[in-house]
Formats: sequence, C-alpha cells, structure tokens
Amino acid sequence: MTGTLIGVGLIVALLAWFLGFGNHERVVHPEDDVETPIELSELEQAEAELRADPSARAIGEALGPDGEEDDWGPGTPGSGGALPGIL
Repeated sequence: MTGTLIGVGLIVALLAWFLGFGNHERVVHPEDDVETPIELSELEQAEAELRADPSARAIGEALGPDGEEDDWGPGTPGSGGALPGIL
C-alpha cells in the first residue's frame, strides 16, 4: 500500500514537472515586441517597389482559374504521388 502511494505521488510529481507548474517565467518572442514604431518610410518604399514590379499580380490573378493556388507540394500528383516513406 505504501509503495502504491509513493508510486502515485511520483507520477503526480512527474506530471506536474512536465506540465511546468511553478514555471511562470514568460518567454519573450520577437513578434511580441509591440513597442517598436513602424518605419513608415520603409513601408512606403516597399509598397512602391511592389507597384513598380512588373511580375507582381493581384490576388485574383495569382490564384488559378478555380480560385485555388497551384498545389505543388509533396503528395500531389505532379510531384510523384504519395509522400516519401509513407505507403
């Protein structure tokens, strides 16, 4: 009985450790930075480059005739069939 309680206690402690109870340290990601102001000159320059790019197309023109993108990824008929390593 004592061994069972010790085992259950260890499992609960291990589960709590895996779930991170007690770890309240927040990880800061670059996309969380909302304090940096937007460089409007860089944004305007990028928009001007897109307007001047002859190969740039509107979204309606960029999509296929059915309104869907060209599906060229792994597993498509044009790429040799099934995903590699999967039957």
